[in-house]
Amino acid sequence: MASTITYDEALRDKLIVGSPERVTDRLMGLQETLGLDGILCEMNCGTKIPHERVMKSLQLLCEKVKPNFH
Repeated sequence: MASTITYDEALRDKLIVGSPERVTDRLMGLQETLGLDGILCEMNCGTKIPHERVMKSLQLLCEKVKPNFH
C-alpha cells in the first residue's frame, strides 16, 4: 500500500522553501535537532520550474544560505 503525504505535510516535514534567511533558519534547526552536517538538494523535482529560476535559486543557496556546517 502506497503512503500519501499532503502538501502541508511535505512543507512541514520534507521540503525547505522560502527566503535565504528562512532556509538558513530551517537548516540550522535541523542541524541542532538531528546533527545535520550537509544537505543534498533537488532544485527542480518534476522539471516544471524554468531553468532561469532554478539557477537563481541555486545562486541564492550558494551565496546567501549560511547554516554553518562544520
